[in-house]
This record gives sequence, structure tokens and C-alpha cells, in this order.
Amino acid sequence: INSHLLWAMGYTGRNRIGMNVDTGINYKHPSISKNYLGNYLPLSQCWFPFNNPIPLDISDHSHGTHTIGTMMGVDSNTHDTIGVAFNSFWISSDPIVSELIYLRTLPEVMSSFEWALNPDGDTTTIWDIPDVINNSWGWIDIPDTFQCTSPYTAIMSVCEAVGIAVVMSAGNDGDLGPGSVGEPAHKAQSLVNAFAVGSVNGNISSFLISDFSSLGPTICADSGSLKIKPEVVAPGQDVRSAMGEDEYGLLSGTSMAGPHVAGAILLLKEAYPYLSGEELKL
Repeated sequence: INSHLLWAMGYTGRNRIGMNVDTGINYKHPSISKNYLGNYLPLSQCWFPFNNPIPLDISDHSHGTHTIGTMMGVDSNTHDTIGVAFNSFWISSDPIVSELIYLRTLPEVMSSFEWALNPDGDTTTIWDIPDVINNSWGWIDIPDTFQCTSPYTAIMSVCEAVGIAVVMSAGNDGDLGPGSVGEPAHKAQSLVNAFAVGSVNGNISSFLISDFSSLGPTICADSGSLKIKPEVVAPGQDVRSAMGEDEYGLLSGTSMAGPHVAGAILLLKEAYPYLSGEELKL
């Protein structure tokens, strides 16, 4: 995504904070261990737990580790830059699961965002609020306009109001055709809220849209630019990133595309710290 051009200008995400809402993160992985803000601050300020009391991925899973690696990973031993904003810090929450029987309610997931608004518990500080929240999760429902104004819409609006850029993966239901962008990425409160990310094959020069990538338009708008989904696309096919405790591997999905965008926002936030998340997305 040409992040190396910003690196050459000195922008690497230094001192910016990115948050992941995912399955967890194996914090000892060599590509992301030094980026963990919990190395310097209390656990409660850097980790909002559901599955594990400390930053770990769910058993036999590396989804969250893979996505945070793409956002900001760099192996300190090999200098392998798997991530976009490799000098950023990360905080995280792990409400996402891999089995349907353990699926959490929307209010439970939303509590991660409420925590992000004030991680240190001090309402007089704002430096602790993440610059971007990456969401490589979602679900597909029968089209229902009621969901366009669900409570989740309100929490995303609040996050945007305080300057956070919320990034959502569009979904992997492209086989369903037009209108297949998942919940909550299909919402359209503004041109960039919610900010849905589709997938292209970044391994070929034509950047073909991945056949699995969910398609717009959204039913949450009647006409015009608000109907456009996804808002942007990024590499999501055979993406190499962190897995396990010290391994690397390829995964595909709009889950892999989203953190490319979140990482890009961290680079831009370092370059333009006075711009809000909404402005950076625009």
C-alpha cells in the first residue's frame, strides 16, 4: 500500500495508539511484543478481557495476532516489517470468538468501545484514547433496515465524535452478490461511518477484487454516495503476518484488509496529529 514512502519521510506511527477488537493477541510474539502499551502502563489500561485475563489469542487461533501484526508488526530480530505502522503502540479487547455457541451479545461487544473512550479511567485525560479501532469481524443477516439505526450505530458515532477512526471489515460473502456487506459495516451514518474495507489481491499488479469480498450497495441509504460500500479496498488475499507465538503465515479475508487501512491511519495521524479520525478517513 506504499507505506514505505511514508517510512522514508520518517512517519512510522511513532507514539500513536491502535486498538484491535478481535479474538485476542499473543503479546509475546516477536513482531508485536515491543508495541504492546502494557509494557509501560497497567494491564487494565491496555487490555479489556473476555476470553483471556492477559493478552493471548483464543486457543488454536491466530486471527487477532495476524491482524495486529498487519497493523503494526515488525520482527525486532530480523527487521521484517509485516506491519504498516511499526512504531505504534497497541491496546486490545478480545470479545470475538470462533465458535457460534460462544458468540457474545452486541452490548457485550459494544462495551469494548465504551472502554476505548476512557482506558485509564480518568475523564480528564485524552492521550490514552486510541487513534483507530480495527474491527476484523461482523456477520451477515437478512437485509433489515432496522439495523441501520441500532445501538451499535450510536457507539460508532460517539467514537468518531471524540476523534477515533473506526475501521470495519466488509465481510466475506461476495458469493451472495450485491448488498452482501455485513453487519455492522453496512451502516451509513455518514460518508465514512461505518468505514467498510473490502479485499483485493495485493499480490498481482491488477489488484483484482477478491471473489470472497462482500459487495455493496448498502440498504442503509436511499441514494447517492452514502450507498457506496465498501468505502475502500486493501490487500486481503494471502496476506503474510504473525501467527501463534513466534510463527508467520498466510491468511485471506477482508479481516486481513482492514488492518492495512488501520495502519495507514496511524501513519497519517503521526503526520497530521491535528486531524480527527473522520478527517483522516475522508
